[in-house]
Amino acid sequence: MNSKFLETLDYFMVGKNDEMREKSEDFFKFFTRFLDDVFKQLPKPQPKPKGKKGAAAKKAPSGHAAMMAELMAKQAANKK
Repeated sequence: MNSKFLETLDYFMVGKNDEMREKSEDFFKFFTRFLDDVFKQLPKPQPKPKGKKGAAAKKAPSGHAAMMAELMAKQAANKK
């Protein structure tokens, strides 16, 4: 456990003579502040825009349905 703590201190470039190496409470305060700052910088999630309901919201039919109908017709013709 102590080795992981020392690795973490090295990762965050805490000085070899810094008192954070002696007192883990100081390091955890620093780490908490660091994470709070990171979360403050993250973009806030944007709510999805509400679209119109009804005919305007319907999408135009894709070519997928027509392609499937054509494929089924070809398969039926090949079975005969």
